[in-house]
Amino acid sequence: MHNSKNCIVCYDCYDAEDCRYGEHVWRNAKKVMDVSTVGRDAQRIYECINTGIGASNNLFCAICRSSSNMFYCQECFNCQDCFGCVGLKNQQYCLFNKQYTQEAYEQEVAKIIQIMHKTGERGQFFHPSLSLYGYNETVAHEQFPLSQTQAQQL
Repeated sequence: MHNSKNCIVCYDCYDAEDCRYGEHVWRNAKKVMDVSTVGRDAQRIYECINTGIGASNNLFCAICRSSSNMFYCQECFNCQDCFGCVGLKNQQYCLFNKQYTQEAYEQEVAKIIQIMHKTGERGQFFHPSLSLYGYNETVAHEQFPLSQTQAQQL
């Protein structure tokens, strides 16, 4: 850690503040938790991977840059207020890549979150079955070792 303040269990961390459980947290990241590669003025980011460049209020996202109020999104750039979206650019109030008015978006997201609470999915990162990579293409075996048979079954 270098030039960081109030960072707990962070690795490769510099110019960051009030961060927890992060790896490669840098360039003015603030109030981020359970992250990997987050920075360039990213704030209030939780359980995200490779998110930054002014990103804020993002939960459970991967590769969302310059985007705010994003939930369960992947590879979205310059977007705001999106839920369950993939590959969007310069969009707002989108739900599963479909455009909504602000009011309709907020109503639909509230319904989905209520269902997710009931099923126990709310507050969880993307399920491993949605990964772009197979078990044998990652370093997952270092933390979650499986036999060849177990890996093939999953």
